[in-house]
Amino acid sequence: MKITNNHDLPKHIYDDIVAKENSNPYINNSFNKDTDFRVTELMDAPLPITLAKKYKDSDEYIVDASYFLPMYIGTGIHKHFEGHSFRATKPNGNAAVFEHHVSKDFVFDDKEFAIHGTADEIQFSGKDNVILIDNKTAFTGSVYKPVDNRYILQVNMYLYLGKFRDMNCRGFIRYIYKDWAAIRSFAAGYPICMINEREVDIMPVQEVRDYIENQVRDHKESPERPCTQTERNLGRKTFKIFLSSKPNKAKIATYADENGIRKEIDTYEKAAELMQGLPEKARGEAYIKESTDDLRCKMYCKVQSICPYAKEKGYQFSPYVY
Repeated sequence: MKITNNHDLPKHIYDDIVAKENSNPYINNSFNKDTDFRVTELMDAPLPITLAKKYKDSDEYIVDASYFLPMYIGTGIHKHFEGHSFRATKPNGNAAVFEHHVSKDFVFDDKEFAIHGTADEIQFSGKDNVILIDNKTAFTGSVYKPVDNRYILQVNMYLYLGKFRDMNCRGFIRYIYKDWAAIRSFAAGYPICMINEREVDIMPVQEVRDYIENQVRDHKESPERPCTQTERNLGRKTFKIFLSSKPNKAKIATYADENGIRKEIDTYEKAAELMQGLPEKARGEAYIKESTDDLRCKMYCKVQSICPYAKEKGYQFSPYVY
């Protein structure tokens, strides 16, 4: 992989990014990065991971240093919001661990491999209760949306891989808002604090196992399949109402709920309901279509330079989308 500096980052920042990426700090030495999976890798589409491994030593694989800035900022914030592990001082007392590594061995087609990850924070109370918290940097707009399904899956996978499911489990996402402003905290629905914890549903164990099995099969059997449209759109399926077939046609992509909060149209049924509410004349040419925004491809995909689809579309990463 070749790391460029097309946006003139200060040399010491660029050098630090290159050094850290070359040292591969996110791979635990006891795991094989070619056969084992990190949780976040397994949740992703197979193609980006396959391409990254295939071209890891090639100069064709080009990533600009600016791509890594949001991750490095997030890592720095994480460090400030993670405490020091402590053991219970008495039997069945409270304890907590931070940056706790979890893993479990699996077998697929008679070949062994591991799935592993790092849980940000795990709290224990008594001998039967565990709370797992995952820190996420986010924008305040996320307070108006349901917790991302990927975050829910991540928490549940950590609990399963950590062998905590025989305990009373709870899971939380701790949002740390990068754009929080005190002057706006009086607005309806706006978070009153820069940190906000939201509880996530604990999935049945079998559902977690089935998800892992399906993802493993996808990665092992179809490593170079093209990403689906949902995967290209950050795992979201959204819809738009187009008001005309003409070029530069007007479209409706969001609606206001009962509290006046704007939301994306996430089901075809909701789009149809909104379309029925349009004036009769506007309904004449209107039609519904699933969004094809390719948000991941345009803004978040690390393998743009070697991905056939991104090349065909002419996508080029820009740090300013953040």
